Amino acid sequence: MAEKGKAAVSISGGVDAEKKKIKSKIDPRIEQKIHELRRKSKEHLSTKQFEEALRCLDIAIELHSTSYKLYRMRSIALACLQQYERAAADADRVVELAPHLMDGHYHKGFALFHLKDYAGAVSIG
Repeated sequence: MAEKGKAAVSISGGVDAEKKKIKSKIDPRIEQKIHELRRKSKEHLSTKQFEEALRCLDIAIELHSTSYKLYRMRSIALACLQQYERAAADADRVVELAPHLMDGHYHKGFALFHLKDYAGAVSIG
């Protein structure tokens, strides 16, 4: 039984080390810029400045194209601007990057509903 415990620690340690490698690939200055852009975009969304939110998110995604959180927020901004096809595309990217979360499916369904693709919206997930 001790051997199993050791293997589990070794495996999870490997996963944690791999996550750190991925995260450490982003320069801290760029990571700070992404954080600031994300904060600004949230602020813009909350004050209904959707174009500004979209501008910030576009830049942030250029800097970090594998962040499901950025794509999720951009999908929201695009939906607020009634750009539902683009919102659905970003929602698809959320599903690709974070298939374990329902967020991408929800935002895709929302966009398809507004595109009047009711069958597509119902068949999500």
